[in-house]
Amino acid sequence: MNYNSKRIAGLLGFVGAVQFVLAVIICEAVYSGYSVGQQYISDLGNWSLAGNYAAVFNVSIIFAGTLGVASAYFIQRAFKNRLFTSY
Repeated sequence: MNYNSKRIAGLLGFVGAVQFVLAVIICEAVYSGYSVGQQYISDLGNWSLAGNYAAVFNVSIIFAGTLGVASAYFIQRAFKNRLFTSY
């Protein structure tokens, strides 16, 4: 199969964003007393506040960052030096 770098970059970015949103929703649901309006999102990753569910949030952040870096690699590969030039 011939994979297009643009499609791979888009897929990686999409998967990273979706898994992060789902992890945040799951962590908000299981964190007792968490208020979206009164607490920071980073509280979901605090072991002393969120307990063992902080692992879900923290792994999700790491995974989203890894997929973001991989997506950036494929974007660079697809566009090479044309990202910041007019030709």
